Amino acid sequence: MIMRTLLKYLPATLFAALLFSSCEKAYLTPKKVEITTPVSFTNDIVPILSEDCATANCHVGGGPPPNLSAEKAYDNLTGLGYVDTSNAEGSLLYKRIIATANPMPPSGKLTPEEKGYILAWIKQGAQNN
Repeated sequence: MIMRTLLKYLPATLFAALLFSSCEKAYLTPKKVEITTPVSFTNDIVPILSEDCATANCHVGGGPPPNLSAEKAYDNLTGLGYVDTSNAEGSLLYKRIIATANPMPPSGKLTPEEKGYILAWIKQGAQNN
């Protein structure tokens, strides 16, 4: 009788064990990529902003601030307080691109590497290079 009861609940127990044991922290927290090489604003950051942020109806002239078009991005990010080189991870720019609620861009399509480049650029002093 006990064996029959155990066998009756075995499939559900195995399913639950597999379901919960397959959950990993990687699914709960975004992957963070550490960039240790020098980052160029012009060569590394502007292409990310141009492709994902400075698009129609977004962060270009006439859209919501900051203006992230190639010629205005640096002045807008640094002059309007979106980067904080003394607290890179606390920078508004970085906090917005890693946010889970209302992330930027709204499609959330920045890769972990792109986010890593932005963070590294800020950590490296947010140079206009």
